[in-house]
Amino acid sequence: MTPIPSSAYPQKAKRPPYSVLDNSKLAAAIGRTPRAWGVTVREYVYEQEQASN
Repeated sequence: MTPIPSSAYPQKAKRPPYSVLDNSKLAAAIGRTPRAWGVTVREYVYEQEQASN
């Protein structure tokens, strides 16, 4: 994946120039802060590779 500014991706709806997902409600509901998505993607890919061997 390559990050791009939202201005480089045309969309019908207007988007804010900067927005971050606030996961504080999720963290409160599950009692911990969710792990970074990149870590979980790497773990998933590794597990899939191990399962196919």
